[in-house]
Amino acid sequence: MRTQGVMAFAVAGLLTVAGPAAAQTPAAPAAAPAAQAASAGGWSVSFDVGLDSNLSGEIYNRAQGNALGQPVQISARTYRRAYGPGLAWSVAVGRSLGDRSELRIRVGGNNASGDRTQTGRVGTGDITGTLFSKPDKLMEVGLDVGLRQYFGGGTVQPYLGGQVGFARVNAISADFDVPDAIFAFQTNVDLYAASTAVTAGASGGFMFNRSERFGIYINVDARYRANLKEADDADVVATGLEIINDDSARWSTPLSVGARVRF
Repeated sequence: MRTQGVMAFAVAGLLTVAGPAAAQTPAAPAAAPAAQAASAGGWSVSFDVGLDSNLSGEIYNRAQGNALGQPVQISARTYRRAYGPGLAWSVAVGRSLGDRSELRIRVGGNNASGDRTQTGRVGTGDITGTLFSKPDKLMEVGLDVGLRQYFGGGTVQPYLGGQVGFARVNAISADFDVPDAIFAFQTNVDLYAASTAVTAGASGGFMFNRSERFGIYINVDARYRANLKEADDADVVATGLEIINDDSARWSTPLSVGARVRF
């Protein structure tokens, strides 16, 4: 709810800023704002905020082993199931390469809180307990470089882009517990060490040119992040559960609103 409130506040703020500017601008042909923006200057600065939702990828993988003298079955748990949408932000500096293309350097991040979910079973036959888990908060800060291509010359310009970079991700552990009285236990397992992972993706959206120097935009990314560095397996060594953190790459879709200023 908090991230959705931030998203709504950001949209309202942008519309509040854009409204007066539009009211004070003399009437002009539809193509004028975009054409003027191209000649306003070679540099731009933009800022956006939104929600980052996971599409695919597993924070821990399916595994079978033994713990506390009992068989343990762990089901694969996706990022989408383990985390709700996270708060995402970015700040970018752009350099015009022509009337409708732009080189961009972007710094951004996101964070999402982990949810407690049913993860597997402990025990055999009629004597079993339900295994639950809750991962640490996911926090990332990264930098990427990319190109953005605008289309059309009107007040509203669609665009497409692509970017590559890296992200620094915090160390992640998870709390596992079995609340059933017969197997009651709780333990914390280190999953991933602090990692620097390669990122890549594509983006698209619409730029609404409000004047020759100012515009607001709606943007969506399809973003890939490579595997994280596995933590020391001391917590699960010789249990058969060592493979739970073998594959941690993910795809996500940040959806954001923002503003751009050219100078």
